[in-house]
Formats: sequence, C-alpha cells, structure tokens
Amino acid sequence: MTAQNTDLTNDARFQQEMFEAIKDERKREIRKTLDQIHRKNSGNTRINIYSWKLQAVAAAVVILLISGGLIGDSLTNTPTNQALYTEYFSPENSLLSVRSQEFIDTKLKEGMRFYEQGKYSEAIISFQADPNNLAAKLYTGFSLMKLEKFEQAELPFMEIIENKDNLFIDQAEWNLGLCYLSGDKVSKAEQLFAKISTGNTVYNKDARNILQEMKEK
Repeated sequence: MTAQNTDLTNDARFQQEMFEAIKDERKREIRKTLDQIHRKNSGNTRINIYSWKLQAVAAAVVILLISGGLIGDSLTNTPTNQALYTEYFSPENSLLSVRSQEFIDTKLKEGMRFYEQGKYSEAIISFQADPNNLAAKLYTGFSLMKLEKFEQAELPFMEIIENKDNLFIDQAEWNLGLCYLSGDKVSKAEQLFAKISTGNTVYNKDARNILQEMKEK
C-alpha cells in the first residue's frame, strides 16, 4: 500500500472514530473517546499533506458537539451535580408500582392524571388531599422535583422513610439522595448513596455508579 493510500485510510478511520463519538450521549464517554483518538494519532510524528484534514475533521466534530449541547466547558470537566441529577432522575419507573394497586384512592388517581399531564402544581394539591397515602407522598416528592423545588421535596420522601417497612422506601431513599445532590448537599447525598449501594435494592448499582462519578469531580 502506498504512503498516500495509507494516509487516506487513516484519515477515513479517524473520521469514523470521531463521528462514533458524537453518537455517544454521555459526555464522559465522549471525552474518553476523544482522548483515546488523540493519543492514537499523536504517536504518528510523520508530517504529511493530509494532516490538515484530520485537524479540520476534529474541529468540525467539536463544533457539532458544542452546538448539540454535548460538550462545552465540560469537555475537560466532569459532570456537575445538576447534570448527574438529570442523568439519574427517572420517576417514570415508579408508575407501574402505583398503578398496580388493586384499589387506588380517588385523589391519588386524580393527582396521577395531573402528573402525567405535566400539571405538577395541581397534582400536588390532589396528592396532599390524602396525607396518609404513601404513594401520594411519593408523587408529591416527584412533582416537587419536577418543579425543581428540591428542598421541599425532601420532606415527603423522609416521611416515607420514617414509616419504615413499605413498598416505596427504596424509591424514597434514592430520590431523597438526588434532592440532596441537586441542592448541593453533597455530604448528605454521599452518605445516603453509600447506604443504598450496600443494600439489596434495584438502586444499588446506580448508587455505586453515581458515587464513582461524584468522586471524579
């Protein structure tokens, strides 16, 4: 293979690797991929007329990533607390456990309808009309989180946790930790995630992952 063909092959491979990075939604993985590509190509010290193409492709990819909101200042920084919160907050996973109840309270049903319509303030009013219903408390917390009222959301989750043995305690602990994280109560978040990570719940793996990402900050 001639030197020119080798350069063209390397050029094509480089472009493919760069655009594969665009498909990766997680900023941390994108940074890792870009770093690997940089190290791979920095080993080739031979200067040739095709090197400007590699630089142009790299610049174009960075522009695309920035315009797509995938990187910015975060290219060299780890995710913020808010970014981690956004990544791990997924209350929709709890809908099934509420709907699966054989008998569902009228106010809870009304609140759930508002919640699914994105009318979180109205949902809170309906949920709070049934103060002893733990499912209503859970979704009061979720609604407040959707409204970014994280400190207020802590209370219904803590009330569920204090109730001890119930169906929603795992979800309450996890989302309380996310409230702490988004509210920059990092120490409290770390303590709670550490507790969850050693437990036998569906959140233990996520807790370990988020703790690792917090340490990388």
